[in-house]
Amino acid sequence: MKNYMNYFLSLGLLIIFGFGFCILDKKQSLDVAVVDMEEMFRSFEMTKEVNGKYTQLVKQHDLKLDSLNKVMTSVHKDPSTNDRVQASNLLALKIKKIQESKDQVKYELEQQIWNQLNQYLGEFGALEKYDLIHGSMNGGELIYVNSTLDVTDEVLMFINNKYNGIP
Repeated sequence: MKNYMNYFLSLGLLIIFGFGFCILDKKQSLDVAVVDMEEMFRSFEMTKEVNGKYTQLVKQHDLKLDSLNKVMTSVHKDPSTNDRVQASNLLALKIKKIQESKDQVKYELEQQIWNQLNQYLGEFGALEKYDLIHGSMNGGELIYVNSTLDVTDEVLMFINNKYNGIP
């Protein structure tokens, strides 16, 4: 009976060690890459296009704000205090809404860019057969990265070609 117990114990340990070595071997063979997400965002063609559109929108909003500020200035010169306060409050509210609108549009445009970047990064990872691509921002998440793992330039070429319809 003891022999069977030792046999099963030895077999169990052998199986556990076997699985352990398989897991360790798999971890050692992971194909890993690192991407500078700030550089990717900044150099992505879509970001440049969207920034151009956003700049035009901001100019339009700024023209509205300038007009409202001129109206507010003329309202402050009006001797009727009650009308001045009401008009001033109404104009301040309109100015606030325009600013909030600019902020909301900027947020939505940036989200579209990040969504597209993430989709293209996934396609790049699958195409190049990476097991893991880590994105770093401000260099804060990673303490050390061997420069051979940095595929930012390759990814930028891939995503910009993809965005521009170049296979």
